[in-house]
Amino acid sequence: MSKSILSKVAAIACGAASLAVMSMTAMAAEKVLEINKTNYPEMKDGVINFVATKVTVNEADVKAAADGYVVHYTVEVANNTGFVSAGVAVVYDPKLEVVMQDGKPVCEKGPVGSQIGVVKENLSKHLVGCGTAVMDPITQNGKYITIDFKLPKDAKVGDKFKMSWDIDGVVDAKDDDAEYQQVDGYIEVVADPTPITTVTTTTTTAPTTTSTTPTTSAPTPTTSKQADTIVTTTSTTPASGTGSTTSKATTASTAKPGTTTKAANGGNNANSTKTGDAGAGVAAAALLLAAGTAVAAGKKKKD
Repeated sequence: MSKSILSKVAAIACGAASLAVMSMTAMAAEKVLEINKTNYPEMKDGVINFVATKVTVNEADVKAAADGYVVHYTVEVANNTGFVSAGVAVVYDPKLEVVMQDGKPVCEKGPVGSQIGVVKENLSKHLVGCGTAVMDPITQNGKYITIDFKLPKDAKVGDKFKMSWDIDGVVDAKDDDAEYQQVDGYIEVVADPTPITTVTTTTTTAPTTTSTTPTTSAPTPTTSKQADTIVTTTSTTPASGTGSTTSKATTASTAKPGTTTKAANGGNNANSTKTGDAGAGVAAAALLLAAGTAVAAGKKKKD
């Protein structure tokens, strides 16, 4: 910075001039790289670093601004060893436009620059200067000042606007020239981020029901050989004049108790005849009568 600009800034800083404070409208699309030596390799240890930040803006937001997208551009102080006065100017890309209000740059002092007395622009040289003069040294780090700049309406992806410094007159608490480092930055238009789609999968496991089914074993039928059947026939000669003969037959079975006995003829159980079943009873009686008659006839032949 030239001595004339520095003297003007320093002189006004000691006065009671007011600072135009901008009305901040936060732009969510703006992203400022964190202040560290990885993002800003020009930074030095042990000296005051005046850092022009690196800012990116999404293209969609630039296109959506009909009158030109406005960036709230911040410069910061890092590794601050302490100073009582400083005359600094932010040098901006000629393609950018300083946003003015009531003939003054729209800006806002940060915590480190709270003692800034005045801000003065030089549009022909594309710089905005500010001065600080205090009794007690400023030792904190952070935002120094934020200045509004408007991007060109035709700004597109890949456009990068350089931001730098013109610094002079940094004095430490001993009234000696303080060591400092100026770190350049930029404003860059970038492509819109790719939206991330998150798919949530819910897995429902049906409860497992264990049922115990009782197992019933069918009884295994035991077949025993039917014992020989003994048939006893009693013949009764009816009184004269009746014309009917009654035969009584007794069937004895020697099958073991607790087993199922099958009849010899046709597999019918002899014990399965129900009492009162007239048809079955008559058939059994006729069969026994025929057997008895056959035995009696055989005896008579032998005799």
